[in-house]
Amino acid sequence: MSERTGLGPVEEALLLALDDMGAGPQRPHVKSAHLLAEIERHFAVAPLPIGLINGSIYAGGQRPPFSPGPLLRALIAVLDDPGIGDAAVVDICGPPAFPTGCDVAGDVDAVLAGRPGTLRLTARVTPGVEAGHPVVHITNLPPGVKPRSVVGAIHSRVQNSAWDDLPPELAESMRLPVADIKDASTDLAVITCRPKPGVDVDDLAERLRTLWGVHLDVRAVLPAALPALLRAWATDHAGAGTGDTLRRLLAVCAPS
Repeated sequence: MSERTGLGPVEEALLLALDDMGAGPQRPHVKSAHLLAEIERHFAVAPLPIGLINGSIYAGGQRPPFSPGPLLRALIAVLDDPGIGDAAVVDICGPPAFPTGCDVAGDVDAVLAGRPGTLRLTARVTPGVEAGHPVVHITNLPPGVKPRSVVGAIHSRVQNSAWDDLPPELAESMRLPVADIKDASTDLAVITCRPKPGVDVDDLAERLRTLWGVHLDVRAVLPAALPALLRAWATDHAGAGTGDTLRRLLAVCAPS
């Protein structure tokens, strides 16, 4: 899925084809047959396992998404060598990959093996320097998390009047030592936190990673082990030239 739009490859192909045809709210009606012909001109490929690429977590389901490039490479490997081992298939495809680019950890091995598990999705929390001051940048939030929610969570940990009656040492251990927060998010999340003087920026980064919104736990499960799903696709759709078609698609959607 696209980080900006949340759309999958098929949806993006539909919109790109409509744009190429000049379709729009002020233009005449476009027949679906013409649209499909335009898509076939750009997007001619055997039915892809779109369910694996898009996942369903964004829609309230539990199937995690995978990056199209590595998934295509794994499919090509299965087509080229049906005897390839499951571990090699998993290595090629890699772990689930969410459209925002957040880090993925947790029960990854269980999910890839087709068992239910909990994935921890964590934003990129990176110490750096801005205008000569140490800062922590928070980017690539978990999907569905709004930057303003994270900013609010940080504010609530910087100053909370409910902690005023606690022993000072305890209250200080609970408060985040943040001097300033800047939210420069537009299409992408960019939150910058400047630590208070004397605070180690790496320590602040570690504490920020523990906040809800900076990390998010989601339940995930695949219908079967990932290698079995890819082998089933290969069995159903393999034909003369399928591998070459996937390679052409790979060159377009993931040239690196």
